[in-house]
Amino acid sequence: MIKWIPKIISMLGLWGAVALVIIYIDPQLLKDILIPGLYLPFYILLVIALWYTISLVTKNILHSLIMSLIFITALMLSMFKLMHVGLIAVILLTLVIESVYIYRHNEKNSKHNELENRESSI
Repeated sequence: MIKWIPKIISMLGLWGAVALVIIYIDPQLLKDILIPGLYLPFYILLVIALWYTISLVTKNILHSLIMSLIFITALMLSMFKLMHVGLIAVILLTLVIESVYIYRHNEKNSKHNELENRESSI
């Protein structure tokens, strides 16, 4: 339990940074950095916060990176009016379901491997 405390504090720190950017920084300051009209620094911070949160839940770094990039891409496409908000909701729901499936599948495999190791050592 004690090993989760730094992870939770760092996750809350990342989401706090996202909230501070939303609340206190004028969007016009972030709008044209590197790519015009994209708000790139905000999206980079959001990708990092999402990636870290999903990786804590699923315990899989690659899957969490893919899921967070898909979500951010959908969010950017809706910002440019290239995707409907309802489709983003479907994508988000799919990502949550996939995360739960991955977590349970990994949990089931670890229990199965423990049982096999016990049987082989007998």
